[in-house]
Amino acid sequence: MKAKNIDTIKTLITVAHTDGNYLGTSWLDIVKCISQLELAQLVGTGVRPQFISGPRASMSGSSSGMTSSSSFLLHHSYDASSGTSTSLNLSSLDPSVKESIGETSSQSVVVAVDRIFTGSTRLDGDAVVDFVRALCQVSLDELAHPAHPRMFSLQKIVEISYYNMGRIRLQWSRIWEVVGNHFNRVGCSPNEDVAFFALDSLRQLSMKFIEKGEFANFRFQKDFLRPFEHIMKKNRSPTVRDMVVRCIAQMVNSQAQNIRSGWKNIFSVFHLAASDHDESIVELAFQTTGKIITQLYAQQFPVMIDSFQDAVKCLSEFACNASFPDTSMEAIRLIRNCAKYVDEKPHLFREHNMDIELSAASEEDRAWVRGWFPLLFELSCIVSRCKLDVRTRGLTVLFEIVKTHGNGFRPRWWRDLFKVMIMDLVANI
Repeated sequence: MKAKNIDTIKTLITVAHTDGNYLGTSWLDIVKCISQLELAQLVGTGVRPQFISGPRASMSGSSSGMTSSSSFLLHHSYDASSGTSTSLNLSSLDPSVKESIGETSSQSVVVAVDRIFTGSTRLDGDAVVDFVRALCQVSLDELAHPAHPRMFSLQKIVEISYYNMGRIRLQWSRIWEVVGNHFNRVGCSPNEDVAFFALDSLRQLSMKFIEKGEFANFRFQKDFLRPFEHIMKKNRSPTVRDMVVRCIAQMVNSQAQNIRSGWKNIFSVFHLAASDHDESIVELAFQTTGKIITQLYAQQFPVMIDSFQDAVKCLSEFACNASFPDTSMEAIRLIRNCAKYVDEKPHLFREHNMDIELSAASEEDRAWVRGWFPLLFELSCIVSRCKLDVRTRGLTVLFEIVKTHGNGFRPRWWRDLFKVMIMDLVANI
């Protein structure tokens, strides 16, 4: 590395500051340069680059005990043969090279690079998407290293996402489309340490986003939390799946009052966890689901009503997990508990502007279409799918609900009940 190389780097940084709105796909060259510059800065200090370490902090215990991403990092390389950390030896380098490398760590260069990320808020809507797309591409390259995946660009993705959360809806949606897809890929990495680091970064970012709350009729949270669903669905690693559930449980425990459209994603993650064979995953997911049904629904059901059908479907999946019979019985009890919300608050189902596919139902039928029918249908699924003792309990609860609340059912509701459920149950006996 020579002085002219340093001058070239400084020029590229200046171009990023002054002409960022016009770089387009050339942002990729800028971000690659910054990534390599970070390596040079670490070389200049005599420290090997930061990598994601092999050992992970224990995820046992409560979700609040999760460590931050910093626990996954090594600030020195690790020599497997000696069991000791090592530093780079700069004494063998040519003095002019040492001087040039040292220049990369100068205060002016460090500040100028940092300004590229903090200044991303001043980029226009198209330019910031180009910048984020380039950063995600470089991050994939860094994390793809089989022995020493680097997390520099992934950290910067988290930073600029936080800086740009205040953008208008259209711009932020375009940014998150790119960033969310990146987390989908990284969270499904075969390298568990990479997936862990990505999940922890996503968790921190999600907490910040949910803290902002959400206006009525907006669905930002639903888009934002979708990577957790994707990772839970695609990644079969028990440790990664366990961490996904712990991340979601922590959100519920600490941010329930700010969650709106995100409840559907939360129940989707727990629905995927419900069929798992790992006891700790099922137990934590069910424990958190039970808290939502018994406590949070009682406190804030009007703002959570969109998730009612997802909640009942989730409980049905818990009930059908033959590996945990106690959980199955408790899930059916919680479904029975859900009936009181439909019975006591039918006006909420009639008045609330729910998903568009349900809007075709007449106002007087909405309590049936959105409340009673999903609840009774999931109980009929339990009767059809589960082993004898669970089927028997499910059938008992189904008829208890019909007997207790059926006096309020309209004639066409009874027709639906017999046509879709009762006749099928009789046919399967």
